[in-house]
Amino acid sequence: MPELAAFAEEHKDWLQVFQMPSSSTELSATEGIWSLLMRHLAGLRRRRSGTPHPA
Repeated sequence: MPELAAFAEEHKDWLQVFQMPSSSTELSATEGIWSLLMRHLAGLRRRRSGTPHPA
């Protein structure tokens, strides 16, 4: 993204850019917890709507 790099360079007097590590379940236990919660909520929605569980 050259436009973003140019913008960051042009405004470096007030803008700081930090490179963050990519998201990984090995790096963050929270990711795994969110995954479990979302699967649980999807199961609740299927049960309430009567939609069968995908095989």
